[in-house]
Amino acid sequence: AALNRLVKEAKGELVVRLDARTHIELDYVERIVQLSQKENVANVGGVQIPVGDSKEQKRIAKIMQHPLSFGGGKFRNLNYTGPSDSVYLGAFSRKMMFQEPWFDEKHPKISEDSDVNFRIRQSGGRVLVDSSIQVQHFPRESLRDFFKLCLNYGVGRGLFFVKHKRFSALRQLVLPSSFLFSLILFAFGFLFPLLHLTLLAVGSTYLGLVVTVSIKLADIGGKGIIYLMTGFIGCHIFWTLGFIKSFQIYNHNLRFNL
Repeated sequence: AALNRLVKEAKGELVVRLDARTHIELDYVERIVQLSQKENVANVGGVQIPVGDSKEQKRIAKIMQHPLSFGGGKFRNLNYTGPSDSVYLGAFSRKMMFQEPWFDEKHPKISEDSDVNFRIRQSGGRVLVDSSIQVQHFPRESLRDFFKLCLNYGVGRGLFFVKHKRFSALRQLVLPSSFLFSLILFAFGFLFPLLHLTLLAVGSTYLGLVVTVSIKLADIGGKGIIYLMTGFIGCHIFWTLGFIKSFQIYNHNLRFNL
């Protein structure tokens, strides 16, 4: 609702969004306006670069930046410029947007970036990301707060799914399908023990991947590796829990709106 209010208050043809944890270069607005005018698309944005002040925040930034956490969206890729399913922040061209309100107020916890950019593309508009425009993002300061964020991300993605009956990108299928696959293997493993061995093998492969990535990203010392492992695994668990919870929230919102 606040975003929609700000859109109405804005007077210009181009609506540029900035968030509280965002740090931009002095020429950011100038460059993103130029990009929008040059490409003539509905929404343009730069690349998000997670950074940190404290050691803990820097570790969380590493987790967020790596594709193992949130799937490696194009707006997180430092080497990609081109069409995207979504962008970080963005600059919206009024003449190419659909009718207001732009942001969904019926489902306040929905992933509003994904939702608005999906509807842009559904209405024939284009969304573009340019990696030459880089925006610093300061993530949460502790794992506890980061896991709360992951839970909210999962809720937001789940609400998007139940609203549109699809995912905006294939990478978002990984965690829900992995969770469902694991449940099936566990349940039917009591009838077919080989399935429990399969589940063990899959789990071991996943853990090995987490360990390998954590070792690669960690600063010197075992504590850093354990911290990153906890961060990646917790990110996946809480995102999945949030995704499941979104169905309850959606049904509640549906009854409330009716």
